[in-house]
Amino acid sequence: MIRPYLHVAASAVAVTLLCSCSTTSEQPEQNLSAAPSTTKQIAVPAASATLQPNSGSRGKVEFDPCTEFDDPTIQRAGYDSETRKRTDGIHEWYAFVGCTFENREPAGTFGTIAPIRSIGIAATNITLDEFRQRYAGKYSEESIGGRKAIQYRPSTQCGMVIEFPEFALDLTNSTLAGFTDEKPCDNIVNAATVLEAATTNTIGNR
Repeated sequence: MIRPYLHVAASAVAVTLLCSCSTTSEQPEQNLSAAPSTTKQIAVPAASATLQPNSGSRGKVEFDPCTEFDDPTIQRAGYDSETRKRTDGIHEWYAFVGCTFENREPAGTFGTIAPIRSIGIAATNITLDEFRQRYAGKYSEESIGGRKAIQYRPSTQCGMVIEFPEFALDLTNSTLAGFTDEKPCDNIVNAATVLEAATTNTIGNR
């Protein structure tokens, strides 16, 4: 069984995904990461991606949401691109390569700026079928940009997994209860649609 993987988000918002076992302690791998391309508009880059041991039969995750999704893409998806933060979950037999983003707005009676919405975006070599098994009875079949996908509900968050030929894109959205009437699933289809289109633009219609 795949254990849950915890994406760490700022403030009171925690984004929970598949596989929460501890990440490996290897130093960042310079070859995998990559500073943002000069053609990408990324004002606040994330840290370098983590080394992948890749000990099993799964292929290495080559798609990196932290460097592939530029600021305009993240903004269209509904988040503040300047909150870009590396949150890889790298393990001996599988990997989640990705980032978290927040959408910060005035909240509460004193106008405190709070992350009312946050999302974890990870490319993973866990398959869509494995996500189906993990969330048996707790997901619905979806189609995003013509690609197979499922929407699932981990705890109080809302997740969407989109299938690509060599990886799956796993999104998990949270909202900050008490500061917004928005529900975790309210923005998930918009975010998935924007990110699927950006991914397809990068890898082609495969």
